[in-house]
This record gives sequence, structure tokens and C-alpha cells, in this order.
Amino acid sequence: MNILDGIYNNNFLKSIFPAGLTESVLIAHIGFDPDSEFSLNIHTRQKPSREIPTWGVWGIDYDTVVIVMLGTGIDDIEIADWNKIDYGNVECELRNRKLHIQTKGKDWKIAFTFKTLTFQQSRTYLS
Repeated sequence: MNILDGIYNNNFLKSIFPAGLTESVLIAHIGFDPDSEFSLNIHTRQKPSREIPTWGVWGIDYDTVVIVMLGTGIDDIEIADWNKIDYGNVECELRNRKLHIQTKGKDWKIAFTFKTLTFQQSRTYLS
């Protein structure tokens, strides 16, 4: 399952990534709140399928898109060697009516399960 399919309010994301996020991503921010709510920022260097005028030109004004989301019902959290995190493939699957996301590299891993994930906004930068 592609992660975009598990995100509410995903129309804009699917319009710029119609095949989903097919390249590696960076989970650059996870914030936890009481009552198992959380915030999640995913960075991708995958070129959008169409130009967004306010973002400028790919490769000149930006080369990374940040997808900002809020979620609920997070549990079963596993984070290993956060300081070594880098871009990696993201795996997403449905487990007992919850979504499970995992991304990992040679020396690091992030995995968690949650009930909902809702797109809030996007921003860009040139790395």
C-alpha cells in the first residue's frame, strides 16, 4: 500500500504524486501529544508531476517537498538511532484496522501504528 492512500485529505498530494510516493522519503519530524495524537513531517525529493506556481521551478527554487500531517491513535512506536536517520523506502500496510508505517536503513529504524493521518499543508526547500 502506498502511504498516500492512507492519508485523509489527500487530493492535493495525489494530484502532484499520482503514482504515490515511489522514491525514498525522510521522516524528519514526529511529535507526540497526550491522548495518542501526533504530528508527522515527511520530506521527499520526488519531483511533482506538475508545476505549482507558488513553489517556483523544480531544481532551481526547490528540490524537496515537505508533507505536514496530523494523526491520531499512535501506538507500537519503535525508533532506533534517530540521530542516524536518512532517506529510505517507506512501507505501509493495514494491520487490525490500523495503518503501520516503517522505514529503515543500515543503522536506524522508525516504525509505528496509528488510526488516522490527515494532510495539513506542504512546503518546499532547496537542499
